[in-house]
Amino acid sequence: MRKQFFFKSMLCLILGLVCNVAWAQPKVSEAPSDGQWADNTTWFVMSTLSGYLYGSEFADNEGLLQLNKTKTNTAGEHLLWSIVEGEDDKYYIYNKAKGADVVLGFYDATPSGNTRTYRAKFVPKDDSNYTTLFEIVRSQKSTSNQEYWCLRAPGTTKYWNRGNYLTYWDNSSATNDNGSAHMFVESDIVDGMEYEFTDNVGNSFTGTFTGMKSSTFVQPSYT
Repeated sequence: MRKQFFFKSMLCLILGLVCNVAWAQPKVSEAPSDGQWADNTTWFVMSTLSGYLYGSEFADNEGLLQLNKTKTNTAGEHLLWSIVEGEDDKYYIYNKAKGADVVLGFYDATPSGNTRTYRAKFVPKDDSNYTTLFEIVRSQKSTSNQEYWCLRAPGTTKYWNRGNYLTYWDNSSATNDNGSAHMFVESDIVDGMEYEFTDNVGNSFTGTFTGMKSSTFVQPSYT
């Protein structure tokens, strides 16, 4: 329990977040409307068990999302993600900085001479060239202390994974792989370095810190 608490508090300090963290399955938000977020939208910082952090600013000049950052110098809305149910227990993934008109989608085809198979970028949710709805299943890496989740293309074994870029790994073994095990930390970005968080036994903490935004992002380890 001390390891969990220490990690959660350090994540808040590193990113300059206000955090209220829960161990349960990530909360699903209502769909945005007319380009505006729903009032009850829940935002998460997303990372993999292998130590890589999701952010919409982590992309190449074509907008293809990279997954190669284990630290960040910019705590901001590009680190915040929300989950919105689409249909039949499938979900859209939104990014706060990118706005309510686009979602994260994977390009499935392999154009001639193109190496960008299974790369991800932000597209309108009805873009027929991209998979934009995903299933969320429990990772086998989950423990009694920490839940991890896998995202996959519906009805397939194409799981989100890390290959420098965000990509798929088309293998059922991905449910037992660190690169496909995702942690969702419920968070809100605020001005300054104030923090507020509650540990998993109900203890609340508040305070203000400075000079922490460029720290290394560290994943928890369990014995």
